[in-house]
Amino acid sequence: MMILAACGGGHERHERHAATDGHAPGGEPGPRGAASQARGPQGSRTQAPDESATDENACVSPDRRDNACPHREGGPSAAPDREKEGRFGGEFHLAETSRHGLARAVAKIDETQGSPVQVTGFVGAVCQRRGCWMTLTDGDVQARVLMKGHFSVPTDSQGRAAIVEGTLTQREFSQAQAKHLADDGGEDPSSITGPRREIVLTATAVELLPRT
Repeated sequence: MMILAACGGGHERHERHAATDGHAPGGEPGPRGAASQARGPQGSRTQAPDESATDENACVSPDRRDNACPHREGGPSAAPDREKEGRFGGEFHLAETSRHGLARAVAKIDETQGSPVQVTGFVGAVCQRRGCWMTLTDGDVQARVLMKGHFSVPTDSQGRAAIVEGTLTQREFSQAQAKHLADDGGEDPSSITGPRREIVLTATAVELLPRT
């Protein structure tokens, strides 16, 4: 914002200029705001960035609120200490006798979709930013595990046997979301050229078993 010296009506000119810049006197946002346009070098107008390409809008977390991605730096999720094992998230509520391998659960996804399941498998990729998602594999079957309730797993959990309780669904991720996930997992986002459809397990509890 341009600042003018307070002399010869300068204060009045300052107020008029502030109003046209999207701010009321005193630095409060004016009716026009600054979301759609911002001033660049030497007072030139620059277009605001495309919000559809931001991490916040590409966030896939089930705990996303008010366009805030909880796994970003400073968010509520944080990866626990490395090499930690045990239970993450809430408690298991289903009986152990209801536990199945992921492949078997996915084969019955039309019957169980929306209902809690408890499955086993091995951890594949893990979000390297905050540990707020991982993939679970069972043979040739894979599901993306999204943590519900602001919890995360160690970022070095790859290869561990795991038990996960949650709900299984099929979900299509937009290209922006798929790029976001690839970047989080240490892959090249430029390799993503369109939307992706995946099996998603929205987890309320995860147990990582000791390495053998």
